[in-house]
Amino acid sequence: MLELQTAILALPFLMCCGGGFHKDKNQTAYLMGIIPAILSFYKEANQRATEKEALMREHKLFSTIGRTCWTGQVLPESFLDHDVFLCCKTTSEPFEHDAYFVKIKTPTQSWMIHFAPEGKLVLEGIFIENDDAKILKAGKVTPEILMRIDKMVHATNFSHCLRNSEHITRYIFEETWESMQMQIGGKIRKYFESILAPEHKRLLATMPSDLVSIESPEENQPLFNHTQMVSFEHIAKDGLKLTDKAYNLVLVGPTGAGKSMLTNLLFNRSVCETKSKESSAAVTRTFQVVQGKYTCDETITINVVDTMGCCDQYVEDEDAISHLSNAIFAEGSKIDKVVIMVSNTPISAANKKALKALLDSLHYSRIKDNVIFLYNKTEKLDYEEKIALVERMGKDLDVDINHKIQVAKPDGMLEIISHFKAGRAVGVDTANLDSEESKKTILFLKEALLPQCASVLQSPKRIGMGEGCCIQ
Repeated sequence: MLELQTAILALPFLMCCGGGFHKDKNQTAYLMGIIPAILSFYKEANQRATEKEALMREHKLFSTIGRTCWTGQVLPESFLDHDVFLCCKTTSEPFEHDAYFVKIKTPTQSWMIHFAPEGKLVLEGIFIENDDAKILKAGKVTPEILMRIDKMVHATNFSHCLRNSEHITRYIFEETWESMQMQIGGKIRKYFESILAPEHKRLLATMPSDLVSIESPEENQPLFNHTQMVSFEHIAKDGLKLTDKAYNLVLVGPTGAGKSMLTNLLFNRSVCETKSKESSAAVTRTFQVVQGKYTCDETITINVVDTMGCCDQYVEDEDAISHLSNAIFAEGSKIDKVVIMVSNTPISAANKKALKALLDSLHYSRIKDNVIFLYNKTEKLDYEEKIALVERMGKDLDVDINHKIQVAKPDGMLEIISHFKAGRAVGVDTANLDSEESKKTILFLKEALLPQCASVLQSPKRIGMGEGCCIQ
């Protein structure tokens, strides 16, 4: 790259020193005018080539974990309870974007955690304050922040798209892994859009593998004690295809609507990671199939498909739906229930468009008995408020929230048919899932979403799916 720049810059001089045509001043002026554009082109090409190599590496931090990384420096315990700031500064190198850093201020010294030019995350003292830096958030240093700093410092596997300064500093400060600049239309996203493949987009707000805590759901304690739910077996690995031999439930909805919490309630275990705090990054970046056994009149296999946030800020809807359908649907696949979940109205234009497109692709008018609409996080609202929100959800999505869905319950040699409306407001007290409000919601979810008898697997109303998310 340096040799190329030198050659381009020397070109006008060589032309002026030559004879004939090369002494044309207009030609020299023209070349002097296009040289910056040529240099910019090659600089961008070089930067994208470097980032392409970073995208191909394993999605890990390659960081040094543990206190040993602080040897010879001020120990992080000395930072406790001091002021901490999430900051950013606009830079033009190597292209225009916002560079993020964390600043810790003690009575004697200010410290900055940032990426050094060589791409290594470092902690160093600040001797000259960044007057033009923006302070986005402020707080106090907690033991949790110190623990996250420990995990981050000396990280070397830098990537503008997957592991940039914003990802790192937001994780330290907020325990989220996201970069607003990598959302659709963001500064960094636009710069590298041409080299992002679908598999890269699905990692844009996904925690590096060496940050993900390893905890088996089998070892988790039950979330509540008042009713029997699905017995967790495992989270299915790649290659699983939904079949007609299992009861298959697909959860769809915008990021943050509560799909992961719903999965946890169905299994009465913490099988999916959730965030109690608000976060625009989807916790479930792609999808996962949680599998277990459920006993009604017989014991049957249950598959709960926890999808990525509909209308995700990082992945286009077409890519998300295509990846999901190609990964888990095959000839002969059946879906028993599709759960559309929202937690805000009016539903944003982008989310509304995505959900309507999905319903159209499923031919909603033909499968009304299989689609349930849940307005989540209403545990603190009164009855009238809940009804109003459900009606607004139905209007936004242009669906029949009053459609009555039949439920067949075994009663000896007979089956008793009951009904519930397709649209429902739900909500639980996450701090007390054995409270009356929580019990009411959990029992409804059990009745509406889980099979009451094994004969449902022979029902002609099951949605027949083929590859490409097509109804058969």
